[in-house]
Amino acid sequence: MFTPRVKRMLDIAPLLPEMHDGMEGAVDYGTARSLRATFHEFPVLGKTGTCSNDGTRYGWFASYADTPNGKMVVVIFLEGGRPMFGPKAAEITGEFYRSLWQNNYFQAKTPQMAQSYRWVSQTTSNP
Repeated sequence: MFTPRVKRMLDIAPLLPEMHDGMEGAVDYGTARSLRATFHEFPVLGKTGTCSNDGTRYGWFASYADTPNGKMVVVIFLEGGRPMFGPKAAEITGEFYRSLWQNNYFQAKTPQMAQSYRWVSQTTSNP
């Protein structure tokens, strides 16, 4: 069984304001703007990435959103041929947020519903 260990701690707190502006800009008018084609209900911040290795392309988009129900991080990682790149991952992330929105995931939860979500989360996250 794999046991993760902390290799080092980075104090990035002083850099967060600068990172926020750049990640917001990536979604608003940069490489991740395809996310806004399908989702614009609340701000999503993020960073795209693309690379290749031995002819295989990789694309990813890491996003952060302060949703109506709390903070959320979503990472979409793609592997494949030429169409796999960061902006495509951002587009899929927008579709993911759209699906959550359309299925009322971000609706205000009653205390009973919140307790139910916590129970489901706890039982599904432990092997």
